[in-house]
Amino acid sequence: MTSTGSAGLDPADVAAFRALLARPETPAEELDDDAVARLAELGLVRRGEDGSLAVMPPHRPLLAEAHRAQARADALREAAEVLRGEFRRSPGAGREAIEVVVGGTEIVGAAVQLTRQARRIVRGFDRGPYFHAEALPEAAQSRSWERGVHWHVIFEGRSLQSEPPERWELLGSTPGETGRILPRLPFKLLIADDAVALVGLAGAAGQGEGLVVRGSLLVDALVRLFELQWEMAVPIADVAGPDDDDAALTEQERRLLAMLSSGMTDEAMARAVGLSHRTVQRRLAELARRVGAEGRFQLGVQAARRGWV
Repeated sequence: MTSTGSAGLDPADVAAFRALLARPETPAEELDDDAVARLAELGLVRRGEDGSLAVMPPHRPLLAEAHRAQARADALREAAEVLRGEFRRSPGAGREAIEVVVGGTEIVGAAVQLTRQARRIVRGFDRGPYFHAEALPEAAQSRSWERGVHWHVIFEGRSLQSEPPERWELLGSTPGETGRILPRLPFKLLIADDAVALVGLAGAAGQGEGLVVRGSLLVDALVRLFELQWEMAVPIADVAGPDDDDAALTEQERRLLAMLSSGMTDEAMARAVGLSHRTVQRRLAELARRVGAEGRFQLGVQAARRGWV
């Protein structure tokens, strides 16, 4: 498990919480001090007068933190729009830092060029309409990985609903790519090395417009927007094996949980995995019973906490 996303917990935090669940008498000195401090701040553990630690029910504190993260993301979206307007109105050479590209072919070409320029990290929002079948032409993403460039990509679940099952199997599978899923994304986005960004604006498949932004406050705002969305997104990860009494998931169950976390409907999931609507509902109900979850939301939270998605 890499992160709970919305609450901003890192692996050390989760390990400390699980250690206390498994052995409540675990001495505080055996746990990571910073992890215990973060858990206490979130209300997930309580320290007694004698220094002992007690775990608290996690659902309400994590949900409250998720709401706070969503509020921060909304504020960043608003700031991005305000800064874009101010930047466009600013005098001098700053205006030349924005280039408009029109049409799917031109947008894809700009994305390939941006990828070639990257030397450290590429961040991206992946959503429809898609202009091409493969990730990027000319193996641009794979070649960037050969240069040591890491990719952090958030996929939009809504855009993937109409995609074939093979599309789901490829999520996060490109070398050097770490993928996460959110139900909705505001626009297409690529950011290279925090220096240049490509924003894809709405349009029909094969059409649309894009903005190439270089070296401006808007790029900084887009980076911050991406990082806030990244915290809230659900990780995509292969299941390494069972935890304690948890049996390993099948590949089909893993895909169903990833789709559930992305906000897909039961009907869309059934089409994507080639099952009936009723069978999908039965599989999700079985998974919920397996982890003691009451409803779809708790199932998604439990799946993320256990590293299943």
